[in-house]
Amino acid sequence: MYLDINSDLLGRQIESRFAGIYKESNDSLLKASIDEDFYLDLLCVFNDPERFEASDFINYSLTSILLYLKKTHDLYTSKSLHEVESAIADLSKKDSHLLKLQLSLQRFFSNFQMELEAHIKVEEDKLFPYIETLLFAKDQNSLSNVSNQELSLKGFLEHHNDHLEKDLNNLVNSLKELSKKYKDSFAFRMLVNKIFMFELDLRIHGKIEEEVLIPKAILLEEKLLNH
Repeated sequence: MYLDINSDLLGRQIESRFAGIYKESNDSLLKASIDEDFYLDLLCVFNDPERFEASDFINYSLTSILLYLKKTHDLYTSKSLHEVESAIADLSKKDSHLLKLQLSLQRFFSNFQMELEAHIKVEEDKLFPYIETLLFAKDQNSLSNVSNQELSLKGFLEHHNDHLEKDLNNLVNSLKELSKKYKDSFAFRMLVNKIFMFELDLRIHGKIEEEVLIPKAILLEEKLLNH
């Protein structure tokens, strides 16, 4: 495999989504702002996603989890998707024999990007604002804005479709099979690295959202409504 992921690279991948909201340039200050334990748990999972356990994240505040996921959305739409798109576009510039693969990847990624952006919009417009409403109600000790909401967190979780993660994982597996065939192509290696890193990030994002954020929000919702 081409992807050589070291801790520094993974650390930058985690920190990059917070860079726009903190002025401190010192890495240690940035990690402290994120919450160093949260940062280290993320780093462990990025290094070995098979070791993901919701229990490792469940004690972090709902506000911290929500901020991480919102900033991850920002990273995807402002950077990650565009980087993969550009890497696909560059595929055949120096390696004309990769044109057929490039066209196939462009068709796949165009549809994938459109669906992912629509998925993000639903969460940004409905899920995240509702959770923020729950947090506000908790702080204000008021249920006035909660009982009028139409969103069902349990229903959202039941109908949450992870086919985008599966589609990207299938693409990763296909690229693995092609890696030996195109091992001499720098453009292909760059593309593989971008897609592999994005798939890893998206997979962890989905797990934190489904196994940490929503269950914590459901508990808060039940506590508020049954108070």
